[in-house]
Amino acid sequence: MNKVIKNFEAMKMLLKERNIKKPKVAVVCAEDKSSLEANFALYKEGIIDFVLLGNRAEIFKLSQEIVDEDTDFLDIISSKIIETGSDIEAAKSAVAMVKRGEADFLFKGMLQTATLLKEVVNKESGLGVGNLMSSVVLMDIPAYHKILVISDPGMVISPDLDKKIEIVKNASELLHRLGYDRPKIAGLCALETVNPKMIETVDAVSLTKLCEEGKLGECIFEGPMAIDIAINKAMGEHKGVAGEVVGDADVLLMPNISAGNMLVKSLMILAGAKMAGLVMGAGCPIVLNSRSAGFEERYYSIIACCLSV
Repeated sequence: MNKVIKNFEAMKMLLKERNIKKPKVAVVCAEDKSSLEANFALYKEGIIDFVLLGNRAEIFKLSQEIVDEDTDFLDIISSKIIETGSDIEAAKSAVAMVKRGEADFLFKGMLQTATLLKEVVNKESGLGVGNLMSSVVLMDIPAYHKILVISDPGMVISPDLDKKIEIVKNASELLHRLGYDRPKIAGLCALETVNPKMIETVDAVSLTKLCEEGKLGECIFEGPMAIDIAINKAMGEHKGVAGEVVGDADVLLMPNISAGNMLVKSLMILAGAKMAGLVMGAGCPIVLNSRSAGFEERYYSIIACCLSV
C-alpha cells in the first residue's frame, strides 16, 4: 500500500519519527529575517544545524531582533556566521561546503537565484550530476486528502518529452525519500484525449507507455488527464475515466511553467493552501523559495529537504 502523508504537520512528524542525524543547512546570503527565523526555529526544535554565509554585521543585527535577549543563543549564532564579501563568494563557499560534506543542503537567502545556481552547475566546482534540475512544490491543501506535489512551476519553462521524463523522476525521487513506494503521477492536460495540436496530450501518452515499460522508475503515470479527474474520483466516474491515479494523484505533472505557477498561486490565495518548495536533480536538494516567501513556506521547505537528503 502506497504511503500517504496527509499534511505538513504529518510530514514534520515523519521526520521526527525517523530520528536521523541533524542535517546541516548552508544558508547563502543569510541577511533575510524570515530565512533566519525559519532556520532558528528548526534549530531550537533540534531538527537541523546551520551555517550562515554573508555579511556578518547584518546577519547578527537581524539575529538580535529575532532572538531578543537570548544571549546564549546569540553566542551560538555568532559562531555559525561565515563572513563573505559578495553574493558570488557566499554561493561558492556554500557549494564547496556541501561538496566537502560540511553541509547537507543549500538554502537560498537574499540573493538572485541565478547567482546560486551558476555555482551549483559549475562543471569544475559545482554540485551538478548531469541531471535536469527541476522545481518540486509540495502543497498542503485543506480540500485535498493528502499532500499534493506540483512540478515544475518554477524552473523549466516549456519542457519537451525528455525534460518531462527528468521532471517525473525528480518528483518521484522526492516522494520515494518521503516513504512512497510508487507515487501516482497525473500528466495534466485540458482533456483526456490526444490532440496533436496540444503537445502535452501527446507527451502524456508517451510517458504513460514509458511508465508501463518501467522506464520512469517506481511510479504510476497516467495521462492525458484533466485536473478535475486527477484529484476527484467522482469526476472520473462521471466522465467514465478509470485508473489508479484518478482522484488520488500524488503528483501533477504540469505542461509548462506558466500553468504550474498559476496553479500554485491560485491554490494558496483562493484555497488556503500552504506550500513548500525545493529543487531536485543536483548533488543535494536546494531550498529555492522566492525572496518574498514567508516564515511558514521556508520552514516546511527545510523539513522537506531534511527528509530528502
